[in-house]
Amino acid sequence: MPPKRKYQLLVAGVVFLFVYVTGTEVVDRWRDTYAQYLDFAQKQKEVLEPAILAEKKLELLARRDSLTGLLTEDGGDYDQSQTGVFEFLAGTARTTNVHMESVVPVSVQKEGQVENIGFRLALSAGFHDVGFYLNALEGGAMSVRISKLELSNGGKVLLHADLEGVASVFPRKKP
Repeated sequence: MPPKRKYQLLVAGVVFLFVYVTGTEVVDRWRDTYAQYLDFAQKQKEVLEPAILAEKKLELLARRDSLTGLLTEDGGDYDQSQTGVFEFLAGTARTTNVHMESVVPVSVQKEGQVENIGFRLALSAGFHDVGFYLNALEGGAMSVRISKLELSNGGKVLLHADLEGVASVFPRKKP
């Protein structure tokens, strides 16, 4: 094969490789970059127009109010306060056939409008009753999250349970 033909094949191979790499790598990256640029331009337009920002703010405030309303109206017969939380814990114990031995408030932390009330419970009941109680707490009228549960044998049929948890209280708006 003459040297001129070898160089022609080499140049054709390099051109093919260049077109292949450009087509598979560079074009895809430029397409992604252009899509990100368009997204950025749209966001920049929204940020620079106060009317759009004001409209979004009003939508978010309305959504927040409706969600807060749902949370506060689902409190049942219990007041959205520390007292209401302990009434809820005791009332749920009565309905699930659990003997509550002690309730100790641990801490109250405020995050914005929400008050997180920490508590410790000591109770005794049958195994299934403890399960029903926990289910009723976490699915009940107030927002309760159990963070620690210790079970021990309290007698022939009874279990002794020590719980730690946090109840979130959402204050109602005054009319």
